[in-house]
Order: sequence, then C-alpha cells, then structure tokens
Amino acid sequence: MSRESELGPLQAFSRELNIACGKVMIDNPSQAAEVAKRMGGGGGLLARGTIYAALQGKKSRPRWDTVKNIIHLIRHEARRLGLDPDEVATEEEWRAKFVALKEALKDERTAAHPPETRHEWWRKFADLVPPWQERYLNHEPIARRIMGYEPSCVPELLQTRDYAQEILRHRYADEPQEKIQRRVEFLMLRQDMIEPCESGTRLWMIINESALRNGAVKDSVVRDQIKHLLNLNRFIALMVIPASRGDDDITMGPVSLLRFNAADFPDLVCLKQADGATYSEEEEFLEHYYAVLTATAARAALVPSASKRLLQEIESQLSSRLQR
Repeated sequence: MSRESELGPLQAFSRELNIACGKVMIDNPSQAAEVAKRMGGGGGLLARGTIYAALQGKKSRPRWDTVKNIIHLIRHEARRLGLDPDEVATEEEWRAKFVALKEALKDERTAAHPPETRHEWWRKFADLVPPWQERYLNHEPIARRIMGYEPSCVPELLQTRDYAQEILRHRYADEPQEKIQRRVEFLMLRQDMIEPCESGTRLWMIINESALRNGAVKDSVVRDQIKHLLNLNRFIALMVIPASRGDDDITMGPVSLLRFNAADFPDLVCLKQADGATYSEEEEFLEHYYAVLTATAARAALVPSASKRLLQEIESQLSSRLQR
C-alpha cells in the first residue's frame, strides 16, 4: 500500500502542499512566514501558526484564503528562483484540489456518522423536536467547541432544572404540565450529552446581565441558577455583558457557533428565531459570526473572572431580597 493511500484526505492534501513548498526551498512554516512577511500584501496576512496548521493537516481543514495565500508565496519564490510559477503551482490547480478535499471530507463524515444513526440519542423525545432543530441536535454533542450568545435568558446548556422549568412554562404556557416536564427532561439529556474535553474550553458563552434579572423567573430560582453558574466546570467559560455597558449595542439575537475537528463536520453557525433557525457552513458566514462573537466579548463583556464577581454581586442582592 502506498504512503498516500494510508493518509486521510486532509493529511494527503497537506503533504502535497508541503511538497509544493519544497520545490521553492520552503522547508518549514517559519520559512514560509518569513517569505510572507517579505511579500507584504496578501501573503503578509499569513501568520506562522496559520501556515503551520495548513501544512500539518492534523486539526481542521484550512480556509481557502489561507491555501490561496500559500500558493501566492510559492509562486513568488518560484519567480525569485528563476522557475516558471505555472510549473510549480497555480491557483486554479489548487482550487480544484481544495474542492476535492471538501468532498472527500464530506464522504468521510458520512461514512463515520451515517444519517440513520445520528439522531438516536433524542429519539424518545422526537415529538418535541421541530424539523428545524434536528440538524442542530445531531451536531451539538460532537462539536469540539460550542460558542454562543444568548440575549434574554441563561443559555440552555447551562440552565438548572428549576430554571429551565420556569422558562419553559412561560414559553409553552398552553401546554400541560406533563409535556413541560418532558421538555425539561429533554434539556437535561442535552446537557448530559456534552462531555468535558481533555483540555481547553468546550463551552464559551456570552449572556446579558439583564437575562439574570428576568422578572418572569422567581428570585429563589434565579439565585440558585447563579450559584450553579458560579460552580461551572473548568471547561466552560462564561462572559457577562453588564447592564452599565448597554444591551442596546448588541443587535443580534441568539447565536450558536459549533466548531468541529476536520474529520467530523465543517463548522456550523445557527441563528435561532422564535419559530425556526438559519444554518450556514459557508466560510464567510462563519468568519463573520466568529468575528461578531469575539468582538462582542472584547468590546462589551466582562472577562470570566470579572463576570464571576458580577454574578456573586447579583446573587448577594437576591439573597438579601429573599431574606426581607
């Protein structure tokens, strides 16, 4: 068996990219970064870490912009060395390779996760799952990282049983208590499906302070919910946007961004509405909402340690109010 046939599609793609670099005497990511720095412009946008990830092929599929810029620097070096750039690499050739990589990874995902088996975990709650939510539920448990913003309540994956019950009772006011309870059980199961990661952050959530002062939920329930947030596992990061910074600056509704390893699925953004959701795997869409979330965190939200202090302050206020 050849070496190429033993490699996965991502590793084979990266190996070919390394070979193309080697043709112009670029032997490692540091050299490639130096060339990009000398070039400036498009090539100068390539950081060493970005180049390293593309050439290693271990974690996730590189973006086309990254591959395109690497090809540009390869062609730049070919000209400098007196070689014909078209003999070494062309953008059209590598665009075709990139499209083929996406299709190969898609086939690999389908084989690893047959559609008929992906929804097994929520089958007994199928009557509670609208069609638009199925895609999200199939992807959520296998995401490497879940990023999100929730404007009006505590994110579902962080809710206590009592808090969830109150929120769901208001949301589905016309439903019998038995069905509300099943919705709570379903949410608890969703939470159980999110396993801790070995390192790093698995959940990264942003919420508004106003969501913690929701008059529709009893003070005692909110206080216990905040205690729960204060005791989150280390793989969960929570950032709170204080009321003093103004919720009006945040114009988006609930957003979830699921990030995956390349062998699983492409990243997925979910924009939730009251009666549905919009999904996208397109790189421009993903990059936009990743930038929106990180900018919101940087501009408006408190860092996790300061968020914790704000949560403690709100808990203390609620406790005082309950003792009156």
